[in-house]
Amino acid sequence: MKAVVSLFVIMILAFSIAGSTLDSEIEQLNTELSGKEIPSPINKILGDERVNLHFELSDGDNVILGMITEKNMFSSLKIGELDNPSLNVYTTEEVIKSLESSENPFLTFQIALQEGKIRYEPVGIINKIKFGLIIPLLSKISSWFTSDKTEKVEEKEEIIEEILVEKKIPEEEKVIVEEVEEKPIEKEIVVEKVVEEPKTKTHIVEMINDGFSVNGTLSVEIGDTVTWNNVRSGTFKKAMVLGAQKCSQIKSGFLEPGESFSWTFDTVETCTFVDGVLTTQSMKVEVK
Repeated sequence: MKAVVSLFVIMILAFSIAGSTLDSEIEQLNTELSGKEIPSPINKILGDERVNLHFELSDGDNVILGMITEKNMFSSLKIGELDNPSLNVYTTEEVIKSLESSENPFLTFQIALQEGKIRYEPVGIINKIKFGLIIPLLSKISSWFTSDKTEKVEEKEEIIEEILVEKKIPEEEKVIVEEVEEKPIEKEIVVEKVVEEPKTKTHIVEMINDGFSVNGTLSVEIGDTVTWNNVRSGTFKKAMVLGAQKCSQIKSGFLEPGESFSWTFDTVETCTFVDGVLTTQSMKVEVK
C-alpha cells in the first residue's frame, strides 16, 4: 500500500507549501524529492511528465504548482504554471485534507476521482491516449491491498448472516375461544392476538460486466436486505462490494461468478458502494 500512497504524497507535500511564499521551503522539498524513483506501476504513467497541479483553496484563492518528472524519477517542483504541460490536475484544499486524514487514502482518492473532485486533463492526443490507461491501472492496484482486509470482514459477516437466517418469528399466535356451559346465554370470548411478521424485503442487485445493475440510487426501508449477485461472464469475472466512508464496514471478499453477498440495513443512512474490481463503477443505497 505504501507504493500506492506515494502517488498522493507528492500532491499532499506540494499542497502543504501551496500557501507559502518562502522559496526556501520549495528548495527544501526539491532537495528531498529530487532523484527519488517513482514506484512501479505509477511510473508507467507519471515517469516522464510536465504536470500543472491546480489547487482551489477554502478562501477561494487558486494556487498552481508545476511538477516535472524525468526517467521515472521526480525532477523539480515550482510555484507557477509550466509551459507545454502534458497533464493538468485539478483539486481542492478540502480533498487534500481528506486524503491526509483518511484511514483508507486510496479509496478516498478513488471516490473523489469518480465524483469529479479530482480531475485530470491530458494535453494533446498522444497524452489523452496514454492517460486513458490510468483507470484500468487503478483497478489493478485496488485488488492488491483490499483483499487481505476484506477476507477477515467476510468471516464476521458470514456469522451475522447465519444468525439472521436462524432467527424466525412465528407467523401468528391464537387464543382459543372458550364457552361457559353453566350459562348458555353468556359466552366468554377472548380476542385473537396476531403477531404480524415484519414487512421486510430483499433487494437483488446484479454485478454485471459493466458494473452494478442498479444505475444510481436504490431506496430501501429499515430492516431490508440487499443481496449482490455476481453474474459476470466477461473479461473481469470476479466482483467485490466495497462500502465507502461511513459505510466502510460493509465489504465483501472477492465474489466468483454465481456467488453473492448480503447486508441488512438497520439504520437510516445513505451508503456509497464501489465495485472493487471495476473501480469506476459505483451505486448508492438510501435507507429510509
